[in-house]
Amino acid sequence: MPVWNQSHYSRDPTVDGLKEALAIIPPPKLLANINGIQERWKVAVLALLVHQLHNDGDHINLTHGFHSLTSTHYHTGSSWPIPTQQTNQQQWMALWQMRTDHTKTILALIFDLCTALDRLTGGSTLFFHHPGATVPGGDITPESLKADVYINPRVLAENEELHQIVAELSQFFIERFATPLAHRFATCHTLNNWPASSGSSMTPSHFSTANYNCVFLVPAPLINSSCHFHVRGCPSGSLAQLIGLNTTLLSVVPQGSPLTWNTKAVPIFSAPADPNTTNIQAITSNIQAIDLVG
Repeated sequence: MPVWNQSHYSRDPTVDGLKEALAIIPPPKLLANINGIQERWKVAVLALLVHQLHNDGDHINLTHGFHSLTSTHYHTGSSWPIPTQQTNQQQWMALWQMRTDHTKTILALIFDLCTALDRLTGGSTLFFHHPGATVPGGDITPESLKADVYINPRVLAENEELHQIVAELSQFFIERFATPLAHRFATCHTLNNWPASSGSSMTPSHFSTANYNCVFLVPAPLINSSCHFHVRGCPSGSLAQLIGLNTTLLSVVPQGSPLTWNTKAVPIFSAPADPNTTNIQAITSNIQAIDLVG
């Protein structure tokens, strides 16, 4: 009996790989009459393709900074080979949409599993993701990036003091983690000689100018019933400044079933003083006092 990777059904979890797998692994007839089964079956087959991927040891097998699956993903459609004059904007958008829909399916599966984990264990999960790719030609700064975030609504409903923590962790992830890795993605993009249109995570567009003096600690989810949030980064230091200058800030707070979200001013808590810093300051003051007396 062959192992999965040596079987006729094994495929990479790419746009084309999933399409091929669905063609040779159709849904069972006993499920055929269930409304929405095609979408559920697609996710089930995707789960088959990615099973144990996190344990395969192939994480840093890279070519100019990219895993082979990264190159395969971004080469889907007109990004590879180099687009020609015959590739019109409508075709480009259709192929870009294929990649976007595929990553949305993967994210939705992750969010479903996070939700199941939290409901089964009674615990809570925070998940952050940034694709690395950015708008072609755009500046790579914290305020130009956004993260896909999973947050358990129960946590937000029961613990208003954690809204600030979610905001701070989201900003830290975008500013200190996603921003340098987006720069690295752009460098690897060049090293791999990709055309300018490839490696883009979204339709080329300009971000709207945000008012960073009116930041929601936690924004509304993508849809009311969801645990999926898009959190935009702030300029470096601006969120910390807002938190330092205010006793409350706006956030969205969930309630009820079915879920609704209400805008509310939630309390801000100053970070406790670091005892080590306090001790150093006290010692420095004592030394200065001794010097003055001497």
